[in-house]
Amino acid sequence: MDKLRNWFESIIPDAQAVFRRFPLAAVLVAAFTLVILTETSFGGLSNEMMMRLVGGIILAAYVSVILTLYGEGRGKTVSIAIKTVVILSCLLAGYFFRQMAFITPAAIAASILFLGNAPFWRAKRDDVAVWDFTHKLWTAVLFTTAGSMIYVMGIFAIMGALKSLFGVNMSKVVEDWMLPIGLGFLAPMAWMSMLPRHDEEDGDSLRNPGFISRAVGFLGAWILAPLTLIYAAILLAYGLKILLTQSVPNGQIAELVTPFLIIGTLTWLILDPPFIQKKRLARWYAKLWFPLTIPAALLLAYAVLVRISQYGWTVERYLLVLASVWALGIAVWFTFRSEAKRDIRIIPGFAALLLALASIGPWGADGVSASSQASRLKAALVANQMLDTDGYLNIVEGFKVPDNEQAIKAKGALAYLISNRKIGHIRKFISPNEAPDKLDKQLSRNSLKSFEIYKWFGLDKTKTQSQLGIQREYEYDERKPIAVTGYDYISSPQHFSKSSEDATFMTSYWFGDIKVSSHNQGIIIDKRWGKELGRFQIWDWLKEHNINGPEIIMEPLVTVYEQDGLKISLFITQASYSDDPYYTSIDYIILIKGVEID
Repeated sequence: MDKLRNWFESIIPDAQAVFRRFPLAAVLVAAFTLVILTETSFGGLSNEMMMRLVGGIILAAYVSVILTLYGEGRGKTVSIAIKTVVILSCLLAGYFFRQMAFITPAAIAASILFLGNAPFWRAKRDDVAVWDFTHKLWTAVLFTTAGSMIYVMGIFAIMGALKSLFGVNMSKVVEDWMLPIGLGFLAPMAWMSMLPRHDEEDGDSLRNPGFISRAVGFLGAWILAPLTLIYAAILLAYGLKILLTQSVPNGQIAELVTPFLIIGTLTWLILDPPFIQKKRLARWYAKLWFPLTIPAALLLAYAVLVRISQYGWTVERYLLVLASVWALGIAVWFTFRSEAKRDIRIIPGFAALLLALASIGPWGADGVSASSQASRLKAALVANQMLDTDGYLNIVEGFKVPDNEQAIKAKGALAYLISNRKIGHIRKFISPNEAPDKLDKQLSRNSLKSFEIYKWFGLDKTKTQSQLGIQREYEYDERKPIAVTGYDYISSPQHFSKSSEDATFMTSYWFGDIKVSSHNQGIIIDKRWGKELGRFQIWDWLKEHNINGPEIIMEPLVTVYEQDGLKISLFITQASYSDDPYYTSIDYIILIKGVEID
C-alpha cells in the first residue's frame, strides 16, 4: 500500500494535501472528469444533458472550495452536513436549471469572484491580507494555465513523434483520455494545491515584494493605468458627443464601456498595496478612477435602458444593467465615503452578490427576460387582434396581420422564447381545449421547431431582419430563384441527410452554370461541364459548433465559397449532428452572388 500511495502522490501534485484540504472539491473534479471521459469515449449525452451535469458539478466544486476557505478563515471547519446540503443544492440547481430559471454560468462567475473574500468573510478589514491572498490565488491560476499549455504541447509532441517514428497513431487515446484527464482533473488539482492559506506570511508579496509582485506593480502603474486614463478621456468625449447629437449607437456603448469599467477597476485593485502606492502615477490613478467611473457607468446604464425600452429585457441586457449598477455603486461608495469605509472586499463582493441574485428565480436575469419577452409578445398580439377574450390565440385560416410592425415585434419576442426553450410562456397563449396533440407533443420536446410555432402564431410570413442584414424567413417560388438583398438569388428550402448508405448520393441545385450539391462528405461547388470549384466540410462545421440536436441556429449564415466575385452561402434553418449518420441532417437555403441566370 505504501508503494501504491507513493506512486499516486508522484503523479498528482501534492495529492495527499489536496484531498485532505479539499476532499469534496477533489471528488467533484473527479466526477467532472468522469462525465467528460464518458462523453468522449462513448458519446450519447446531448448538449442539454452535458449542460445540466457539467454546470452543476463545476458550481458545486467552486462552492466547496469557498466553504473550506471560509472555515479556515474563521478557524473552525464548516460541518460536512452543511457542505453536503450546499453541494447537493448546487448539483440540483445545475440539473434543473431550466425549471428554476437558473443561469449556471452566472452563479459560477459569482463564486469565482467571491473566492478572494472567502477566508476574510465577516472578519475585520485587512486590505493588505485580502490583496495578498487574492494575488496568490490568481498567480496560481496563471501557473496552472501555463502548466496546462505545456502539458498539451508535450502530449501532442509525443503523439507526433510516435506517429512519425513508429507509425503509432495515438490521437484517439489523446483526445478521449489524456486531454480530459490532464485538463479536467490534473489542472484543477494542481490549482487547489497552490491555493494559499489566509494566514500565510505575506512579507514576500508586500513588505519585500518578489519578482511576480513587482511585475504586477509595473504592469499596473506604467501600462494599465495610463492606457485606462487615456481611454477614459476618449469615452468622456464620446459621451459628450451623444448628449449633443441625442443619438445612441446600437450596441457600441456596451462593447466600449463594459470592458473599460472592469479592466479599470481591476487596475485600481492591482495598484492598491502600499509598495505600489509609492509611485506618483499610482496615487493619481487611485484618486481619479472612481470619479471617472460615475459618468461611464451612467452612460452604460442609459444606453442599455434605451434598448430595453425598445426591445425588452434579455439576459445580456440584464447583465449589462447589473454591470452599470455595480460600477456606479462602488464608484459612489469609494468616492464619497471616508477612507476607513473603503474596504476592497466590497468590489468583488458586490459583483458576486449581484450575479448570485441574478442567477436564479423570477427576479433573476432569465426569469425577468422571459417575462419581458412574453409581455412584448402579448402586447403585439393584442395590437393585431390575434388573441380572444381569454387571451388565447385566435388565428383562423388565411389570417393576415394588419400591423406588420407589431407582427415583427411579436416574432422577435417569440424567437427569444423559442431559442431559450421557454415552453411555459409559449403554452400560455394556446388554448388547452383547441391545441392539437401535435402541438402539445412538440412543446414538450427539448428542441422546438421555430417555423411550426410561427405558423401556430400566424407569424410564418412575417419577415424580420438578422444582425447580418438578411431576412430570417423567405417567401420563395419553387420554380426558380428570386432576388434577395445582399445576394443575387436564393434557392428553395433544401434538406439533406447523411444517413444514405450510398456514398455517392447527393442532392443538387443549379444557379445557371453553377451547381451546389450536398454530399455526405459536405457541400460541393461545381461549374457546368464538371469543373469542381471547391468543397466545404459542413459536417465538421456543425461538429465544431456543437450542433447536437436537432437544434435551431440563431445566426445561421455560413459562407461556403467566395472567390473571383462568386460568393455562395448557406442559410441554415435547422441542423442535427451526431456520430450516428442516421441522426445527421441539415435544412438550408442557398444564397448566391456573382452569377447570371437567363
